Amino acid sequence: MTTIIKKDNFIFDLREVEFITWSHNHDDGRWFIKFHLPSGKECRIKVDEKDEVDEIIDKWNAIKNGDYDELDH
Repeated sequence: MTTIIKKDNFIFDLREVEFITWSHNHDDGRWFIKFHLPSGKECRIKVDEKDEVDEIIDKWNAIKNGDYDELDH
């Protein structure tokens, strides 16, 4: 699946993301991920674990490099 879904809020396609930034909130331990879109807009999500950040970035890299096969995921 090449989409990110934030329940009851938004959906976007990772293929459309130009770049991703992320940061760690030391107060609550969560991670903020920001997806930058060609329109200049951005979508933001919060995740609990760094592993989740890594998984999203790995998937986005595979999509951008043409190495992502939806049938394998």
